[in-house]
Amino acid sequence: MRILFYAHSSTLYGANRSLMELILGMKEYDPEINIILILPEKGIIEPELNKKNIPYKVVHHFNWFYNKAFGDKWKKKSPVLFKLWRWRNKWMKLFYNRWAVRKHLKYAKQFSPDFIYVNSSLNPMGLIVAKKLNAKCIWHHRETLNDDVYGFYTENITKFLKYYNSADLHFFPSQFLKRNYFGQFGQVNSKVVYNSILLDAENFSKRKLHKPLCFGIVGRINDQKNQKEIIRLFKTPEVERLSVELHIIGHGDEQFQEWLRKQKIPNVIFHNFLDRREIYEKLDFLISNARYEAFGRTVAEANCAGIPVIVRSSGALPELVQEGYNGYIYKDLSELKSIINKLNVLEDEEYQELSEKSILYANKKYNYLSIAGKVYGELKFLNPTV
Repeated sequence: MRILFYAHSSTLYGANRSLMELILGMKEYDPEINIILILPEKGIIEPELNKKNIPYKVVHHFNWFYNKAFGDKWKKKSPVLFKLWRWRNKWMKLFYNRWAVRKHLKYAKQFSPDFIYVNSSLNPMGLIVAKKLNAKCIWHHRETLNDDVYGFYTENITKFLKYYNSADLHFFPSQFLKRNYFGQFGQVNSKVVYNSILLDAENFSKRKLHKPLCFGIVGRINDQKNQKEIIRLFKTPEVERLSVELHIIGHGDEQFQEWLRKQKIPNVIFHNFLDRREIYEKLDFLISNARYEAFGRTVAEANCAGIPVIVRSSGALPELVQEGYNGYIYKDLSELKSIINKLNVLEDEEYQELSEKSILYANKKYNYLSIAGKVYGELKFLNPTV
């Protein structure tokens, strides 16, 4: 089996981490598989790919969405400037991709893939190449589109729908995202496959509660992840008197760090990025307050490390939690406050039981080899001759 993967970025955020773990699982599942990953530009993912022996090639291309946050900046200046920016952005990328497609086609013909596998809704080039080569096309969606929460807006809905309806198979990382796309764009041949997590729980020491109790939020700091709401909660007298800590781990720009300093909350600690092992050694519970989350990678990672999770009832997050088994679900901040109060009097033995159940839950739900096997089986079903 020969698969040409397309990534939408060269970062190490969730979509690419999930893609790397899928590729590693597929290579272990079938050592004869032949895989190449196409990156749109050079980036920090390259050392990781080299370390994991994942072959890749940089062939430049643009995504086909615009980011609402950038658009809003132009709108504030002038609606006319916003329209001009949109127009320039859209056509510059369109013309560049039309020029770049020749290079992509040349490379794809040399590789001669059985499947072209596109790893994000934001990336058109793999779809274009698959259509021109009449190759089997797999589209793995990773994010919501056309909503103010995520802020990714399609620049050409007609073209999007053309490729959406022509792909041979769609993968979604949650039932939530599948329903979201079906509601917006219509039903297609699809499967829900949760993201796999390659994180060995044996590398973590046996869990004992920190004193004081340590909660944490992990991931990029932005409006969609909604960290500020939790930080403000830990500033309230009801939570402050509990003497619990909140650790913020993830990239926060200078503007965020300045805002956090002004809050003057001694029980909130900012760490920026940390190694994954270091992250989960610091925490007793992970909180995810994200809105419209398409999956919830940090939630799955935390469970893999034996950390119970507390998640907002939004997007895909409730799909990842069995109430009282591997974590808790809250509808509003009042419910979250009650959960924090309850957990603050938890005994070590009760916590260890929760921790062990979290690992069992994660091993069953996010096992990278079984997920790779499921994806592999779906591809074989599409083309039994490979």
